[in-house]
Amino acid sequence: MKTPIDILSAGLLFLALSIPYSTTFAQNEETVRERLDPAWRQARLLLDGVLNPKQQSELNTLAYSAAVANLCEGFRLDKDRFSAGFKYLEHEDLVSMSSDETTCFERHLMFNYGVAVGLFMAEGAANQNCFL
Repeated sequence: MKTPIDILSAGLLFLALSIPYSTTFAQNEETVRERLDPAWRQARLLLDGVLNPKQQSELNTLAYSAAVANLCEGFRLDKDRFSAGFKYLEHEDLVSMSSDETTCFERHLMFNYGVAVGLFMAEGAANQNCFL
């Protein structure tokens, strides 16, 4: 004869097995974006004082576009429009900057563009279904 403990145990086991795996463990799993968030924060710090918020947004748009074109079939960059997007990233004091300062700014800008492309590509490669 089954005791109330046996019946209760069987009921709890049945209940536990009926809960989907993803629901059970979803609370402990971070999304790709959450795992990359520290890197995104650091990337933003690299641009503080270099680009204004609108320019930072433009840089991210260009980087995202490049990542999508590289990871997703059927997407291509319009090279003319893509190149034109970089004109919005000129330093606000470009006219008064020396040649060395301009070169330093441009290198810093391209470095940060590369960081952003890399982060977007990491997100996309890890979870292509949610990338677009």
